[in-house]
Amino acid sequence: MASAPTELVRQAWQCAQHACDKGDWDQAATHLGRATLLAHASHDPLVEHIREAEQLIARLRDLAQQHAYHRNACELADRAMREAQKALHSLFQPASTVTAASPTVELPAPGAAQGGWWQRLLSVTGFRSHVPAPGVEGRAGLSVHLGDLPAQSAAAADANVQLRLGLTVHTLGGLRIMINNRPIERCASSRGRAVFAYLLAHRSQPVPRDVLMDVFWPDAAPDAARNSLNVALHSLRRVFKEISAVPIIVFQDGAYSLNPELAVWLDVEAFVQHADLGYKRETTGDVDAAISEYEAAASLYGGDFLADSPYEEWTTLPRERLRLAYLDILDRLSCIRLSREQFAACAALCQLILARDACREDIHCRLMRCYARQNQYPLAIRQYQACVEALREELGVEPVEATVTLYERLRRHEAV
Repeated sequence: MASAPTELVRQAWQCAQHACDKGDWDQAATHLGRATLLAHASHDPLVEHIREAEQLIARLRDLAQQHAYHRNACELADRAMREAQKALHSLFQPASTVTAASPTVELPAPGAAQGGWWQRLLSVTGFRSHVPAPGVEGRAGLSVHLGDLPAQSAAAADANVQLRLGLTVHTLGGLRIMINNRPIERCASSRGRAVFAYLLAHRSQPVPRDVLMDVFWPDAAPDAARNSLNVALHSLRRVFKEISAVPIIVFQDGAYSLNPELAVWLDVEAFVQHADLGYKRETTGDVDAAISEYEAAASLYGGDFLADSPYEEWTTLPRERLRLAYLDILDRLSCIRLSREQFAACAALCQLILARDACREDIHCRLMRCYARQNQYPLAIRQYQACVEALREELGVEPVEATVTLYERLRRHEAV
């Protein structure tokens, strides 16, 4: 008869198997973790199989996350293609339909003063709103995909374009790196990853070695700081070398930088680009296009900037600025939804904001109005109570008079 620990190992193994059958990789990993502890304690021979299963489940979980990301990216690309085709069709209208009396609308140029808020964000974080497309890039800077060219011109294209290594990096919610769509699964040291993120965020120009030493080892002696930097960079290069023979990080004239031959896609820059375009579209009155851009930006915000490196001092300011930018996007979207009487959508956006900042009294009030306009007055009253509790617990203040007046009107079931 099997001993009690061995029987428990088998039970955990079976639970993990059932979770795998359902595609619940997180639950499967939990059961296998329990099985590993029990197997170690009882010296169960199944422990080697459990370790192998844990590695495979971790791989499947990463692949599932990548699949979800690429599915969202494809949906956004399809939407952008439809909008571009629509705009192109309008440009190709017959010349006879264009008269001298036709009104002309001038769209603001990228970086115009209308996007001032976002330009200030860029200047503080160091990120750019221009996002080059990874793939094949011509010498003149035009992105080209060989698969889009006719077969007879492929040879000519090969002679005139230069294949570039694609580097895809996600920093919102944590650092994730892919080279030519192959994820970097083996992690470098935590400090090595932090140095890479810093070089990525400041890639507009090379970063002097002394600057890196001062940012990451400010209290160390110069020799010790330089040695620590070399160790961190060595761990990075060792990991990158497993996937690419092309160097990812280069050193020249006493400074480090990303290889300029890389075609880099960075989620923060795509986030800022969509947000900037959304602001400009909203400013010019194209609200539908603004919604599309804002939603694209919001979908990219998987969490706070480098959330897996919470104690790196240099990340504090860009993390807070990007978080505020994300909340501003949700705020703008919720206002648009409310103005269009899309109350359920507005309420969902308000709840997302309050999940990150429970003391936003204006958002509490907007959510109360959403509930009231759907005749859900009990929910509106409850939302007021949640607002009062949050303000008292976190700030030690009471709601302003306008919020109290709104609450009194809701109690009387008046239209708000």
